[in-house]
Amino acid sequence: YRKVVTNQPNSLPEGPGIAISFLYYFSTTTMIVAFFYSQSLDTSMFSPLPYRYGMVFGVVTGAIGAYLNRSKTISTSFKKSRAKQEFSNKLQEALVEMGFEPKSEEEDYTIYGKSSLKSFFAGKIFVQIDKKSAAIAGRATDLKKLSKKLDI
Repeated sequence: YRKVVTNQPNSLPEGPGIAISFLYYFSTTTMIVAFFYSQSLDTSMFSPLPYRYGMVFGVVTGAIGAYLNRSKTISTSFKKSRAKQEFSNKLQEALVEMGFEPKSEEEDYTIYGKSSLKSFFAGKIFVQIDKKSAAIAGRATDLKKLSKKLDI
């Protein structure tokens, strides 16, 4: 299989990119740290001091969260129809090995997720397989592991 970067549109849903992921983790962490700082040192939430400390932690957490949890899409293509079936089987095995199972089927793609309590912290993986290509979308960390297993 070969990794392909195409301009062809796929029907996979797009998750939050790096900017939205950073903003989410930055703002949430900043507010939590500012709240606990103001409560523990009996400082007003209207004072800028709690937010200064909150922003330091927010930047670090935002960078880590954006790197690990941003959405990404990888694509591959295959020349033979038999390669499509081989890829599908190998993909299914890799996803099961990672703890993912099919959750639902949409028109053009399948949604994989983790079962039980693990699904609360884990993202979903969206898979679209066409006649000569495949596109997989999900969290960057999950796709990195998956692409190593699939050699793409």
